[in-house]
Amino acid sequence: MMPRFPRQSSRYQVDAITNRTEAFHGFAAHLVIGGQLIGHNDPDYQERVVKFNELISNCAIHSTALNITEAANALAAEGHLGGRAGVVAVPAA
Repeated sequence: MMPRFPRQSSRYQVDAITNRTEAFHGFAAHLVIGGQLIGHNDPDYQERVVKFNELISNCAIHSTALNITEAANALAAEGHLGGRAGVVAVPAA
């Protein structure tokens, strides 16, 4: 059960962080390398597999952010984007 927070804004911050974390774990589960089931009972091995999969997920996220940044910079150099509103208006492919 969620503890009571004295201020509503604190609850919204905790909810936002929780949702972001859950979204990351869902994305990491989508990219699992080596199968869904870890066949060893060795905790050190299991920890290495989890850390490796989180590393792969972080690399995919950073690569995507880099690609989006490069594309936005190229469009801005051509005069197609005008500030933050222009970036938001770029349709997803």
